[in-house]
Amino acid sequence: MVLNDIHITRELLRAVARGELSERALAQIQTQHLESLCPFCRREIRAWLEEQMSSPGPAYLLETFPAVLNRHGPELEARLRESERDFEDLLARPREERLFRIDRARSRFRGPFLAERLIQESRRRTLADPGEALHLAELARAVLHPRLYLNGRHNLALYLTEAGRYEQAAGLVAADTELYRQFPEPWTQLRLTWLQGKIAAGLGEAREAERLFRETRDGFLRQGIGYDAAMSSLDLTLLYLREGRMAEVQRLAEEMVAAFESQEVHREALAALRLFQEAARREEITESVVRDLFTYLASARSDPAASRWNLPT
Repeated sequence: MVLNDIHITRELLRAVARGELSERALAQIQTQHLESLCPFCRREIRAWLEEQMSSPGPAYLLETFPAVLNRHGPELEARLRESERDFEDLLARPREERLFRIDRARSRFRGPFLAERLIQESRRRTLADPGEALHLAELARAVLHPRLYLNGRHNLALYLTEAGRYEQAAGLVAADTELYRQFPEPWTQLRLTWLQGKIAAGLGEAREAERLFRETRDGFLRQGIGYDAAMSSLDLTLLYLREGRMAEVQRLAEEMVAAFESQEVHREALAALRLFQEAARREEITESVVRDLFTYLASARSDPAASRWNLPT
């Protein structure tokens, strides 16, 4: 049995409250099962919280659920023992061999238990041996799934960009170059190119930003990802507006509608693009209009019933 098969039930939560199941064990289940994607787990967690708010006292602590513990307890404790074994194995090796050992392992040296143990040790050594503390933190990063780590770093760089902290965002992306190379599929690489375009635009590198935005838009079109293609085109539109290139804005609006009629953009979103096209012909496009349409498309992609977009006045 794998932890992905274990749902987050009220029985498990009660067992943790009684001290019969460790919080670390519950954290492992939550991480492996990804309860946020499981409707059953979401209902159970919500019901548990409501139960605690309405509980008249600690009577629930007297309840027992031996079947739950018998089913899950042994495996969870085994995972804890394995993580402790891996932790001791890593620290027994010379520092220069540790990352190599993690990289070469097929199934060992993975998961949040081991990462948590390494982080604990990193904190413990921070004052006495800062170099070793930093090294242990890097090991913790290595044992986590690199995709999850990259997603977090990418989002941080995007937030920095949106906050106007372009130099910091550029430094973060540069530091993660090798990590991005681990995921060569278009979905990841196009989002990287899009982010790099936003950063270049913010740094005043207009020609580089234009190249990156066009590359991003064309890539999304090839992949049939209509919304992202439209939204990256709007970033390019902003660039043209700031340079007073209204003819380019009009041409881009024409290209957007022509290209997206065959994409998976729903009817109201396509109508919004046509309205944008008409406004471009009348030279009524402003940065405010572009940003408003961007926000609308971001919402419409997850809501097929989105209402019609109207040109801001």
